[in-house]
Amino acid sequence: MTSAAGPDYVLRGHESAVNCIAFSSSAGEEGALLSGSVDGDVKVWQLSSRRASTRSAAHSNSVTTVLPDPTSSGKRFITAGRDECIKIWNIETFASTSEPVTVLHTGAQNFCNVSTCVDGSDICRNAVITASADEHRALLWDLRTGGVVHAIDVDKRRGMITALHLNSSAAQEQTRAHVLVGLEDGSLAAVDLRAARQVGAVATSAEQQVEYVPLHDKQPIMAMDVSPDGKTLLTAGADARIVFTAADSSAAAGVFDAAPTPCLVHIPEKTITLPSSGTSSVKYRTDGRIVVSAHWDNTVRIFDAKKAMRPLAVLTHHRQSIFAVAFSPAGGAFATASKDATIALWSVYGPSSKPAPHTSGAGAGTGAGAGAGAGRKKEEY
Repeated sequence: MTSAAGPDYVLRGHESAVNCIAFSSSAGEEGALLSGSVDGDVKVWQLSSRRASTRSAAHSNSVTTVLPDPTSSGKRFITAGRDECIKIWNIETFASTSEPVTVLHTGAQNFCNVSTCVDGSDICRNAVITASADEHRALLWDLRTGGVVHAIDVDKRRGMITALHLNSSAAQEQTRAHVLVGLEDGSLAAVDLRAARQVGAVATSAEQQVEYVPLHDKQPIMAMDVSPDGKTLLTAGADARIVFTAADSSAAAGVFDAAPTPCLVHIPEKTITLPSSGTSSVKYRTDGRIVVSAHWDNTVRIFDAKKAMRPLAVLTHHRQSIFAVAFSPAGGAFATASKDATIALWSVYGPSSKPAPHTSGAGAGTGAGAGAGAGRKKEEY
């Protein structure tokens, strides 16, 4: 099942592998796309023109994450690099000579992503979770003050932190805030921020109430996402699986219950076995109907999340491993970033549309809107 459709546009301009991408709704009606690469460059692409403003060496080492700043109404964005810091930039004045508005020194030198949360509790809405100089510790920063408010320590026997996700969900008229920590041994650590250790205080691991859930057999978790309704967690990593973990049906909180201790279902709802190992990124669309995954085998896979993860398409445009995928805010398009130094923009049927029936064979998936730019003029920038 491979789609014959190609991307609508291919954005060229990075001189090295593109590690990360994110959409921003700040730059006019069509918005902007943020991207970061291995050589430390950061670009802001104006989607109306498909042209980019570039800040060379925005980081002195590889850029691992680009994200809109949830505290700025779209006026700023966040970048993280393997140069031990995260930086906050003004998107409206971003240019080749721009300097960051704020620099936070995390001490992290690994490839782990950072994560923010747009909605939910105050602590999530105004925070970013990062790795630290200690590969077994994550730090929660308050973006308003630039200070660390929580430190989260994980069991050193489970290896280094490899992925992070800041999540907020509603339960019994209350808002819960949690950090999901992917680990090198394939397990997931779930931490309730109400029980996380305040910086400067003394706490044991038990007081932090960390629950470990084995999801990937001895292979690191590289990516994760939570469905918009909070009821399903998906994880992927260096193995050949995507794992969907359902919420306890008795828990109104979705992935977590209403108690201070997080409660994940230990038995996955569904495991998708892939033809080859290595998944770099997995994302739900904002309506929860579509999941897109990016893989080391140069493919992008699209699934119907409302139909038991029915495969919709396999896209094969990129020539090398794909490192990131991101949906546009409206959900009618997504972008993929690759080791081949390009970014591809794809159309997909919108949240108000319905996927076409699945068919197998050459060209399957095009009716579902996957790469629906087929037949349109393809432009490269």
